[in-house]
Amino acid sequence: MVAVVAVVAVAALALRDDGGTSTNTGVPLPRAPGRTDHDPFARRADVPVVATPGSPAEAATAFLDAEVVSDLETSFRYLSADDRAEQGTPAGWQETHADLWTARSYRLTGVVDEGSDGATATADVQLEPMVDEFVGVVPARARLTLPLVREEGSWHVVFADSTYEPEYPDEAGAAQAVRTWAEARTRCATADEWDGGLLDSPYLAEQLCGTHDDVRLGRPDTLDALADAGPYLADFGERAADWARVVPVEGPVELDAVAAPLGDRWVVIGTSPPRGARR
Repeated sequence: MVAVVAVVAVAALALRDDGGTSTNTGVPLPRAPGRTDHDPFARRADVPVVATPGSPAEAATAFLDAEVVSDLETSFRYLSADDRAEQGTPAGWQETHADLWTARSYRLTGVVDEGSDGATATADVQLEPMVDEFVGVVPARARLTLPLVREEGSWHVVFADSTYEPEYPDEAGAAQAVRTWAEARTRCATADEWDGGLLDSPYLAEQLCGTHDDVRLGRPDTLDALADAGPYLADFGERAADWARVVPVEGPVELDAVAAPLGDRWVVIGTSPPRGARR
């Protein structure tokens, strides 16, 4: 299926300042919620929702159907009055889509009628995954929440208030990716490495080239385990603290490898001095 630009990720798309420095949140979906009890590495199984004529579910379905086939004139009509005023015209809506990631499919999983002309729809979306310093990490799957409002007798999506919950691959895969990467590096090759290059201290990876001792790993941890997480937070935003995994490489070169989820696998995005080491 040809990937197309999807609106299920636009409202809080990060901007760059005049100096070219990324000021994004590292989250390419709508307004990201704060930390919750939800496990972003957990899988979900829900029963799809049947959309009846004139219901909030029908409006959410029509909106997402239009987005998946890139029919932006149609999806624009399903936006709330405030969203349409913000975008101006379908052409403005199309321009907003220009820098977004792409969606493969979606499944409506729930609709709650909240009364007072308000409702909320949820959908599981399949995305084209990526790791990008501007957009951040785009997961292969996410749970999208779309508020809806009844205006002039019909339901519309309040896209500016949309939120999401990402779903990442099993974090145990981060350690395996680091092992594969480190073993390749000892042969002066690369594997399971982000094509954007290594952040922070790439010279540490270069020191692995030509070494012969077995690769030894420590226990995976979160970004807080680093002596300085600044380079990763600066490039990928604060949400990197949620998805990044730090795997200590204890030999043949001592370093902390940082991995990011890319679809259903992990890639190494940086190397840092181990905790307590001087730069």
